[in-house]
Amino acid sequence: PQLIPTCIATMSQVYSTEPQTTGRVILNTSHGSIDIRLFCKEAPTTCRSFIQLCLDGFYDDMIFHRIINDFLIQTGKRDRPDTLNGNSKG
Repeated sequence: PQLIPTCIATMSQVYSTEPQTTGRVILNTSHGSIDIRLFCKEAPTTCRSFIQLCLDGFYDDMIFHRIINDFLIQTGKRDRPDTLNGNSKG
């Protein structure tokens, strides 16, 4: 007897089925706004931490040193008393 699966999904189908986003942050920069979609159900602690850092002004005047259009931005660790000695909030 031959086993025939009832559902076959290719890897491209699996990767293209992202869950709905449940949060949003608009990051205003000197080169325009960045619309950040958050997956709060899937990563609640990370989203909560990121939103709190935004509200606290952590990213104000932060320099982004690595930018890949439509993919990634990266910044360094801010030198603030609450982020020194490994006591980072994020």
